[in-house]
Amino acid sequence: TTRLQFVSMSKTLAGFLPFCLIAAMTVPLAGQSAPKSRKAATEVELATAKPEAENELGQTAQALIDINTVRARVFNPPKPLAGLTQTQVRDAILKERLFELTDEGKRRQDLIRMGQYNRPWEWKAASSLTQPWRILMPISDVVRGTNPKLEQNPGY
Repeated sequence: TTRLQFVSMSKTLAGFLPFCLIAAMTVPLAGQSAPKSRKAATEVELATAKPEAENELGQTAQALIDINTVRARVFNPPKPLAGLTQTQVRDAILKERLFELTDEGKRRQDLIRMGQYNRPWEWKAASSLTQPWRILMPISDVVRGTNPKLEQNPGY
């Protein structure tokens, strides 16, 4: 087996944006070969995951405190959120993740997880959203070839 190790690396990006990375890596124990994969998550991704979980568990007040902590580091003077319902906090967290994780390819999964992927928005017409299969990706022929019982996702 392997153990999980958290490594924190901080540096300044473009001279003014703090960029912190926390990498979760599997580290081999004595006598084992090196791990085959590594997962990395930014500090902001982890910091926004906590208020999202709190909000979904009904701890909206604590979620607001935690999301305001994330917002406080970028707004001067701070612009805290207050008096929001659970749905409004969910939308605020989604919006915060949009700004914080723009270059990390997390938006699609965030929208799917929060049930908002198929809703229309400024550049996405409602007529293009009627197919629920757009949420699932196709399963490749190679993967399906390794398991004959595996069926292709609907719509592909």
